[in-house]
Amino acid sequence: MSIICDLHCHPTLKPFGQTFSQPPSQSASNKTNIWYYDNLGSFEKFIEKTITIAKYTQSDFTSCAKGNVKIIGASLYAPEISFFENNIQIPWIAEKIGNFITDFGIDRIEEITGNQYDYYIDILRQYNFLKSLEGKQVKIGEKFFTYKIVKNWSETQACLNSSANILAIFLTIEGGHAFGGGKDPQHHPTPEKTILDNVSELLNWEHKPFYITFAHHFYNELCGHSKSIPDYLSILLDQSYGLNLEMNETGKKVAEKLISGPSPILIDVKHMSIKARQQYYEILEKYPQLPIIFSHGGVNGLKNFEEAGKEIPKSLFNEGNISLFDNEIALIAKSKGIIGLNLDQRVMSSKYAKRQNLFRICKSQKLWHWSGLIWNNAAHVAKILDREGLPAWDNICMGTDFDGQINPANYFWTEEFMPLFKEQIILHANSLIKSKCLSQQNQLDPAEIAEKIMSKNLMSFLQENFV
Repeated sequence: MSIICDLHCHPTLKPFGQTFSQPPSQSASNKTNIWYYDNLGSFEKFIEKTITIAKYTQSDFTSCAKGNVKIIGASLYAPEISFFENNIQIPWIAEKIGNFITDFGIDRIEEITGNQYDYYIDILRQYNFLKSLEGKQVKIGEKFFTYKIVKNWSETQACLNSSANILAIFLTIEGGHAFGGGKDPQHHPTPEKTILDNVSELLNWEHKPFYITFAHHFYNELCGHSKSIPDYLSILLDQSYGLNLEMNETGKKVAEKLISGPSPILIDVKHMSIKARQQYYEILEKYPQLPIIFSHGGVNGLKNFEEAGKEIPKSLFNEGNISLFDNEIALIAKSKGIIGLNLDQRVMSSKYAKRQNLFRICKSQKLWHWSGLIWNNAAHVAKILDREGLPAWDNICMGTDFDGQINPANYFWTEEFMPLFKEQIILHANSLIKSKCLSQQNQLDPAEIAEKIMSKNLMSFLQENFV
């Protein structure tokens, strides 16, 4: 069985939250261990389908091993304070709700909302947490597995070529607030020097992150963000401050500092506002050798930024500004960049698209439908690139966002189910190729298309850029 790769997931979030500053357990049966595996049952599936909250682990390394996910972009994320300082005025109720949604633990949530919480220190602690179990062997079935945090493609390849079962883990960071900004930007802005000093320190980590997702859900004092929180949660969580703003001068300095060195940390444009993305694309004109990363999302079906907010009748896609516009898809491909497909059904599809499942009865039909919510985005990317006269299938990979509080497409609950997802991709690709809607150069074998999306494209991207 060929391997599977994931550009973006969060294996540390839940187990690190459970440790609350204590060393992780050496036992894989303990929730503080990154190998801790939830046996996904009917109750967990019911909760997830009913209230769209995943009460189970998704990217734990046991699930990765079971799904043959061998190359993993482990995204370190310091939970934003605004997630827990919400519109519920009674603190203990807010903490209970926050814990139910995140599974971080009450102690962890109290730490996040406390005065001493520091985003950059939190990222450092997660990094050390990940290092603490590196090289430890875990038995899964009849085989032993371990993981290695890799510094480059050469080390990644060595893991794959080893006779041992080694998961290759490369670091990424989600959110520019990791540099220390955004705790209370309205009343206590973070000094620019603090942010830039943290960037300098990050550039000297032993395992330097491969890329950083520059924005996230709330204002980070670097750039504006796109709306990302579903309407039903917006009652509790207010994203309005900094929403849709441009990149400020500190943000421009941070971006330049990350990408200008001999071994740059690449920037992921997911979550950035339209204005901030436009500014970053202009900055990249000075660095034509650098690729654009969109690590975990989908498309909106709109031609360009001028169409932002336009509604398309019976659209299959999430039409929000957080998704890629057609002109961005071409720009990413021309930069030799990469687009990671998220597994979150809310991010990747419209309400109309999801309703098409209502009259599907047998499992094969349901598998086709739910995988199709994700596939539709890949097919749209391929059609846009084909129209541009470009290779249609070279810039798409998986960026599942597992354990990032996602509501995954049904039946593809965790990393363990990625081989099943790959089977469905082959079926969808076969249908598309039979329709002959692409030029001859892009009429590839369906199995080859699936191989590119599930592993080959990301491996090629790492080989070229992870140096």
